Amino acid sequence: MSRVLSLLLLAVLCLAAPLAAQTTVTLQATDTDCINPAGSNWVDNRLRAYWSSSILFVDGFMKFDLSSIPDGSAITSMKLTTYHEYGFGNPASNPEVQIYRVGNDAWSRSNSADPHPGLNEVLTPVHAGAFPVADLVPYVWDLDVNAASWSGDLLDDTLSLAMRNVAGNAGRYSYVYWYGSDASPAPPELEVTYGGGGPVLRVSNLVAGGVASLDVFGATPGGKVQYGYSLTGAGPTAVPGGGCGVIVVDLSLPIKQAGSATADPNGNASRSANVPAGTTGVMVWIQAFDVASCTLTNGVAQAIG
Repeated sequence: MSRVLSLLLLAVLCLAAPLAAQTTVTLQATDTDCINPAGSNWVDNRLRAYWSSSILFVDGFMKFDLSSIPDGSAITSMKLTTYHEYGFGNPASNPEVQIYRVGNDAWSRSNSADPHPGLNEVLTPVHAGAFPVADLVPYVWDLDVNAASWSGDLLDDTLSLAMRNVAGNAGRYSYVYWYGSDASPAPPELEVTYGGGGPVLRVSNLVAGGVASLDVFGATPGGKVQYGYSLTGAGPTAVPGGGCGVIVVDLSLPIKQAGSATADPNGNASRSANVPAGTTGVMVWIQAFDVASCTLTNGVAQAIG
C-alpha cells in the first residue's frame, strides 16, 4: 500500500470515529465483605483473598456506587486500588489473586447470613509474587473493561467486584489482606474512565445450545438496529455504513451479521439468537448499530457458557 493511500485511509478512519470526550471519576467502596462459598461470613473491615485446604476459598467482595456515571456511557478504563493491611504474616504462602465482576449485588457486610453471591467474568490475569508487605501500600489492578458488559451495572447504579486467591496450595494456607470499606484507614478505590452517551448493548444467556438475548437500550425510537459479531477479536475495523458512510466497528474480520430489530417507542430493541451446541468457552465479540442516528453501541466480549 502506498504512503499516500495509507494516509488517506487513516484520514477516513479518523473522520469516521472521532474521539469522544472522556471523563474520569474515582469512587470509594461503599461496602466490603468476605464470604466463603459454604456461606460463612467475616464481617470485619478486612478484604481477604484467602485459601486453605480446610475451608477452601474466602473471597473478598467490594461494592461501588455508579450513580454518578450516566447510564448510556461507554466505559473505556477501570483501575482498582486496594491498600495493604500489615500483619498476620501476609502476604503468606504465595497468593495468586484474580479480580472478578459479580452480577449479584444482594450482599452486605451488615448481614452475616448472606450466601456467597457467585463470581462472573474474570477481569484480570493472575496477580502473584509482588504484593506489598508494609501497611497502607496501594496496589493497582488494571481491569479488562472488554471482558464484561457494564450496562446492567450502570442501569442499577451498583457494581460488585470480588477477589479470589486461586493458588490452591494443597495442604497449606495462602492469603493476602487489604483494608475494607470503612472510611478509615483506606477503603478500596475504583477509577472509572468513560465517554459520551449513546445506545447500550447488553447480552444475556449466551449459553451453548441456548437462545441468547441481544438487548439494546437508548436507540432511536422506532428505528432499525443491526447486530454483528466476530469470533476473532475486537477490531477496530472500517466497514461500509450505507447512508452513514464509513463506520469503525469494535469487531475484527470476518464480521458476521446477526440480524436486526426495530426499537420500541422507548428506544429499546431486542433480538434472540440461537447459540450452536458444542461452543462452550468460545469467545464472541458482539456490537449493534443504530441506523437512524449512525451510532454504534458498546462492544461486548463474552465467552459462551
